[in-house]
Amino acid sequence: MHNEDHDDDILYHYTSTAGLLGILSPVGQPSGWDAKITTTAGSFSLWATDVVYLNDTKELQYGRKQLLRELRAPVAPGSAMDGTVTWLEGVLGGHLDDPFEVASDIYGPDRLNFYAACFCEDGDLLSQWRGYGSDKGYAIGFRKSALEGMIRRAGHPLAVMPVDPLSPVTRLRKVEYGDAAQILQDAAKTVVANEMTDQEAMQLCLEALAQVKSPAFASEREWRLFDLDRQNYTPCEYRVGPTGITPYVRLMYFAMPGMPAPIVNVRVGPGADMELRSRAAEQLLRQRGFGNVEVIPSRISYRG
Repeated sequence: MHNEDHDDDILYHYTSTAGLLGILSPVGQPSGWDAKITTTAGSFSLWATDVVYLNDTKELQYGRKQLLRELRAPVAPGSAMDGTVTWLEGVLGGHLDDPFEVASDIYGPDRLNFYAACFCEDGDLLSQWRGYGSDKGYAIGFRKSALEGMIRRAGHPLAVMPVDPLSPVTRLRKVEYGDAAQILQDAAKTVVANEMTDQEAMQLCLEALAQVKSPAFASEREWRLFDLDRQNYTPCEYRVGPTGITPYVRLMYFAMPGMPAPIVNVRVGPGADMELRSRAAEQLLRQRGFGNVEVIPSRISYRG
């Protein structure tokens, strides 16, 4: 296995041919609110999907019982945080008569929206080719620093003076596996120690739950780039996904002079016509401003 598959600074996004074309499509950059949009060479975009529509059917559910135990352990009945923890137990534990009427219910229309783009530490992993790149797919090797600098457009549609049109609200996090994950313990301690309000506590708890998965997924060695839409300022877009209509938001990267190249390499997935696919990918990358990106064929003998 090549060293580039395990470079600590590189994360891989597995995608289809259509996905690669979409990611490398030129991105428009506004110079101000409602100003002229110009495209930038070397820019790219990623689709961050609403986490409850990802491939794990237990998204935001796995780890909830353990999180509630961590929250309750230091909080005595009648203490300052008892009300907030009891409320969280009702919402996250499903003990309310109709939890879907709670404004911040994790599946309700007014809930806090969490979107994520998913990455893997390994750029040539068979399980990932099977799951995400079976249609003559690719694995794009991104620098972590580039992912951490991604932005999305923001602005409340009803606001007279909208907020800054380019708002950095993304966070890159490594997924933890198992319900004893440290992130759950840390979230519970933070909620109690800071005496958070109900809404603040819910936000932090959901953010922690979105970073925890069953050990059955551990081979994915996953990282997630999260976009937390705290006030639902940005209307999401919709695409066709495995479950049907799938909400997502578009995250953007704009090339800046003197910055390291955001894409280090592109791995061509196993299957037929690898030489042709490699050549086309090289041509595409050059035309889109990524001329120094190495295109590498997969070493896995998988037909798909």
